[in-house]
Amino acid sequence: MLGLSSGSMLYIMILMFGGLTAALFISQKKTKDKLLCYFIRPNKQRIEKWVPQYARYIRFDRGKYGIERYYLDPRCFTPQWYDRGINKIWGTWIQTIEFRWDSAWPLDPETFEPIARSPEVEEALGSGEDYKAFAKATEKQMGSKGRFPEWFFPVIIIGVVLILLFLIWQMRGQVAGIEQHIRAGG
Repeated sequence: MLGLSSGSMLYIMILMFGGLTAALFISQKKTKDKLLCYFIRPNKQRIEKWVPQYARYIRFDRGKYGIERYYLDPRCFTPQWYDRGINKIWGTWIQTIEFRWDSAWPLDPETFEPIARSPEVEEALGSGEDYKAFAKATEKQMGSKGRFPEWFFPVIIIGVVLILLFLIWQMRGQVAGIEQHIRAGG
């Protein structure tokens, strides 16, 4: 098969599955406890920025539009299936929030308009509202970060590697038997 010995094939298979396992862990680590923020500029260009899930605010375009801080409101978090980049192999659910250039407050996911804030609410937010509790509550509401539990993929990969090792070991014995049969003239 391709002029490679069974030992070489075994090493290639191990490297392939080791790479896939590394890709899985990198993809899960990249999105863990992160929030994807979308920002819509006046020319309708949409940019993305990752921030820690427990951040209170984010900055876009260095205050170019007169707003220094865009405030994160966990009630405006929406789940999205993320399958770009390395996550193309294993997609995952992430939390997102969307902003417009003309308002410091996020867009309401139901009306797509900036949320209205009273002075009392803004004062309460400034006095130290617990963002971690909000973020954890939305994460629980959203469910698991992916389709399967985190431990599920490594178990599958280890099982597949063991099956492939067994099959390659069996092929190695069959190839040796065929070679002996050919040498014997038969």
